Amino acid sequence: MNNSKVIVITGASSGIGEATAQRLAQDGHKVVLAARREEKLKSIMRNLHEKTFWTLWGPQNNTWRN
Repeated sequence: MNNSKVIVITGASSGIGEATAQRLAQDGHKVVLAARREEKLKSIMRNLHEKTFWTLWGPQNNTWRN
């Protein structure tokens, strides 16, 4: 049985988010990446795609505005 999961990671362009994405991809999970820095996110996605063959990404901004 395949226990891989689809996991959404916000803040995936650096730090803990990036490290988490890399680790989960290495463990065989499918990752969906979201972050504000589009170019950095694309670079990480290309690197992970070589390992997982299933990576989605999208720029995001979760800033609250009144």
